[in-house]
Amino acid sequence: MRVRLIFLGVIALLVPLVVVACSSGPDRDEETGAIVEEGDLSVFSVRAGDCFDRPDEGDTEIAELAARPCEESHDGEAFAVFDAPGDDDTSFPGVAGIEIMADECFGSRFELYVGSSYAESKYFASAIAPTEDTWEDRGDREFICVLFDPAGPITGSVRGSGE
Repeated sequence: MRVRLIFLGVIALLVPLVVVACSSGPDRDEETGAIVEEGDLSVFSVRAGDCFDRPDEGDTEIAELAARPCEESHDGEAFAVFDAPGDDDTSFPGVAGIEIMADECFGSRFELYVGSSYAESKYFASAIAPTEDTWEDRGDREFICVLFDPAGPITGSVRGSGE
């Protein structure tokens, strides 16, 4: 049985965190948008295909991820980014509602990126989701689907790997 990890405002993939602040981000290739030099990446600037290391376990608030080129060893890879349905006036749907929306990370979005179904893949996934505070105070409606290898760091992108 595959485990579906859904975290509200989580980046560490293991520890609940509060998302705060923004930054300009790491260097990206002008044509492809791929990260070409490691740097701090705002959690509000993550794109599908971005690779990064998880924050230290025990961190309870984060603003940025340690982004790096996917060719380098990394802990996580964003494979989809999408907004919650509705508009800015939509009230927070509660934890159960967020979990239902985050389920989109475990179906076709995963399969389209990786090239195999979530059930057949060696990778695990989680969803970085808005918290009630970021939803209401910042208008945050963004979900970030993140994959990781429970066996350890990844080198190279998982996009189209079929694993």
